[in-house]
Amino acid sequence: MIIGIGTDILNKNRVCQVISSENQSFISRVYSEAELIEAGKSANDITFYLGTRFAGKEAVFKTLSIPSSSKIYLREIQILNDVNGIPYVELKGEMARTAKERGITKILISLSYDTDYIIAYATAIAD
Repeated sequence: MIIGIGTDILNKNRVCQVISSENQSFISRVYSEAELIEAGKSANDITFYLGTRFAGKEAVFKTLSIPSSSKIYLREIQILNDVNGIPYVELKGEMARTAKERGITKILISLSYDTDYIIAYATAIAD
């Protein structure tokens, strides 16, 4: 059963500019160590790789239906690739607890891009 859906669209140049400005505070608040390691191994430009993950995290956050006044822990939404290069979502800490409270057992994620835009779509599933 679908519990929630979320989507996010970003201007590729804008988000990549924020990431490439070496804004360490932003990077450490948003990305897990595993994501940063995976980004460094990616065939894509690291800023672009992290930009798609940022859109993905925003889409996943929206599936959880958390009030905007709540504290957001984007670092607890981890988007990695499986051995075939397909992105998947792992939730940690508060995000995992929130998902469990809502009966969410899996979140599907799709990341896409074109010349100027990055888009992400997420679907929260319950058994």
